[in-house]
Amino acid sequence: MSVSQNIDVRPRIYLMGFMGSGKSSEGKKMARRLGYQFVETDRLIEERLAKTIPQIFETLGESEFRKLELDVLKESQMFTRTVIALGGGTPCSEEAWKYLGSPAFTLWLKVPPGHLIQRLRQKPANRPLVQQLSDEELMELYNQREPFYRRAQQWFVG
Repeated sequence: MSVSQNIDVRPRIYLMGFMGSGKSSEGKKMARRLGYQFVETDRLIEERLAKTIPQIFETLGESEFRKLELDVLKESQMFTRTVIALGGGTPCSEEAWKYLGSPAFTLWLKVPPGHLIQRLRQKPANRPLVQQLSDEELMELYNQREPFYRRAQQWFVG
């Protein structure tokens, strides 16, 4: 079953999930099928600062990056007919959920944590947290974020 089947089409579709869950690849497919545009919040942040995510983490730190994520999430309220791939930590605050509700649709791309860690270890270069954390710490981070992902209106197990 494709991710874009059986979802309630709304002005914005937010894809959430842990790093490596496939938000970018699945989001592009979904947008194409629906005739929507596709954006990634991480790319919007990179464009705004003219820096990569690792550079932003290195120069500004994680807490500043999280503030930028929230700013971009707020601004995404203007998008229509758009599939928006959120950074893995974007939906992981009460503040973020003020912007993720109706009329948007939220979808969690759920992948077993063991598979995610394997994927992440294969391509860690653009993910500062993967470079900084052990497998056990990544699992702990996943467990901290999962309750926020569970709030999504629908889940897709990949």
